[in-house]
Amino acid sequence: MLTTHRSHIDDALKIFVDRATLKPERARATFTKSEILLAAQEFDEANSLRMKCKDEYVEISGQVLDREPTSADFDDLVAFWSR
Repeated sequence: MLTTHRSHIDDALKIFVDRATLKPERARATFTKSEILLAAQEFDEANSLRMKCKDEYVEISGQVLDREPTSADFDDLVAFWSR
């Protein structure tokens, strides 16, 4: 099941990669991929993606998180029609 989820997230990231207007969606997809990798116990890649999505969160929102991000943090970045 994790393989299927990972495949779908990878497809989403391919779509979002070159579109500046989709930065919030890319950040959310990156966060979701880090969660999938954590569940698969791929900790090094998960932590790398987690740092990347936190940087993207700061870039998009202008707010620094003083805690670990949650899916709700990234959901709040995405326009309601893209959720």
